[in-house]
Amino acid sequence: MRCLDNWSAELRGCGSFTILTDHRNLEYFMTRQKLTERQSRWAAELSQFDFKLEYRPGCQAAVPDALSRREQDKPQGIDDEREQGRMIQLIPDDAIPATTRARINATKMKIFEEADLQQLWDETAEKDSIFKEAYRAVQNHERTFPPSLGLKVQISECAIDAVQRLTFRDRIWVPGGSGEKGNQEEAEKDQLRTRIVQQSHDSVAAGHPGTLAIVARRFYWPGQSQLVRRFVANCDTCGRAHIWRQSKRGFLKPLPIPDRPRSHLSMDFITDLPPTGPSKARYLWVIVDRLTKAVTLEVMNTMEAESCAQRFLQCHYRFHGMPRSIVSDRGSNWLSRFWKRFCQLAGISQRLSTAYHPQTDGGPERMNQEIEAYLRAYVSYVQDDWGDLLPAAQLALNNRESAATKISPFFAEHGYHVDPISVQEPEESPRDREEGKADSLLSRLQEVNEYMQAVMAASRQQQEEAANANRQPAERFEVGDKVWLSMANYRSPRPCKKLDWLQVMETPEPAKKARVNEYNYEHLVRLKRPAIQVMARNIGNGADKATSEQAGNLAGQFPVCIGARLMLTQNIWHPTGLVNGAQGTVYAVWLTNRPSVRRSEGGLRNCRPTDRRWIVRPTARKPQTVWV
Repeated sequence: MRCLDNWSAELRGCGSFTILTDHRNLEYFMTRQKLTERQSRWAAELSQFDFKLEYRPGCQAAVPDALSRREQDKPQGIDDEREQGRMIQLIPDDAIPATTRARINATKMKIFEEADLQQLWDETAEKDSIFKEAYRAVQNHERTFPPSLGLKVQISECAIDAVQRLTFRDRIWVPGGSGEKGNQEEAEKDQLRTRIVQQSHDSVAAGHPGTLAIVARRFYWPGQSQLVRRFVANCDTCGRAHIWRQSKRGFLKPLPIPDRPRSHLSMDFITDLPPTGPSKARYLWVIVDRLTKAVTLEVMNTMEAESCAQRFLQCHYRFHGMPRSIVSDRGSNWLSRFWKRFCQLAGISQRLSTAYHPQTDGGPERMNQEIEAYLRAYVSYVQDDWGDLLPAAQLALNNRESAATKISPFFAEHGYHVDPISVQEPEESPRDREEGKADSLLSRLQEVNEYMQAVMAASRQQQEEAANANRQPAERFEVGDKVWLSMANYRSPRPCKKLDWLQVMETPEPAKKARVNEYNYEHLVRLKRPAIQVMARNIGNGADKATSEQAGNLAGQFPVCIGARLMLTQNIWHPTGLVNGAQGTVYAVWLTNRPSVRRSEGGLRNCRPTDRRWIVRPTARKPQTVWV
């Protein structure tokens, strides 16, 4: 094209001419074919000339070939850069002295500024055979890593940088062990990687979170994420300050269904009410039957255990007899020695809920809401007549259909409903049918009892399915496992609880029991608190000479808060039953006037503000919260 452009004036005036070329494909250029935009522009310029393309091999074009090789284009001597790139001198190994070759091979790569960390790098790199094989493969420009190394890494992404360090995606490859558990040799090789993770994790600039991202910015090794996660999971500071956001563990375990009415009760108090009646009572005692959901309301001047026992005999015992069990919260009146002795003599099984977990005693809590709603609707402006409304409120609540049993408590006990509107009844049946009516009434009451139990079982099943939808099964806990004890409900001896540890763990020695039952263990903590177990012995003055009776009195007089504030009720130097058969003991009695919660070398002290302290030492396996 350049030639035709320079000689266009002469070539346009002449006739047909021939163009000789050593490029044979140009013969077909002027034929009819599909051209690109650039080729179309060339074809338009070529159409101005009358020519013919003729192919001639390059070996026959001596004159054009000589003209194309100008003398000034050749290299001008050995110093010309084009000549220097043509020759590379290779020195064989035997031409280099042995001392020089050893000194070159012994040159160590500089990685860290710290001398001890650099020494640890050199020692680890010498022991790690996988690292040395990978380094050699990259240095020798191998196409792949040897299959025996088992590396899930592409060799094309690895390189040797300017300071002779093996890198993967511009990150330094750190030598170390395989991370195999139980292998002491591999654990020693991992000291370098653990040291790097530790310095990145504990640095003030890092602040503990985001360790993997910080380490992965500059370093790489196979299994890096597993090592970092294992290190963070065992970090004591993270365990103390971390906010656990895991889902609930442990499935819902509802209370067993009662076999007959009024045999299993639950009770609670409504407090902070305005004074009512001549005695200016301010408390409302709510007693709920767990089978029929029947409620009994009693106005109380005080919540003392002795007054509750006297009123219980009047309002419940003379009508229904003594119940088999009573579910209540952990109020001071229900934990008093008087009430415990009263239940013991009456044959009542006392079932106390877990502290800070009102769902255990959820029946009365839900009934309290309905009672308050009723009184709110009918009480006067000055709110001093709520005590006079209780008879009507009790009848109205018992006449409502229960969501659990699908029938009203009044109908379950009497066999008929209380209608607010009077309706004309048909004439009575002849006397010869009275016996049939009696049989029908008894059978109907029996059927109602069986029907309530069946419907309640179905309701419990639905509750379990709904509650367990977002929960995970709890792990099996063994004696000696370690857990984190939540400090949410404990007072802190430090100036500000907001900046205090969220969890603590003190494990001076493992427990001695052979097994911990999972069901009872989950009931040991029914709130957002880690499950803990404890062991105990009495080391107070004269404890070794104290009788069992004296020990039992001491335990009753000074109830000890263990873990989720479960009370010690039996002999204090024997394994003690806490709740639902869960076993636990305390380590020692501490005779000092210190705050009720205090950390010490022996463990965590927590108890009621008395002159006797109990050292509680929880045991656990890993950070794990059990929900029930």
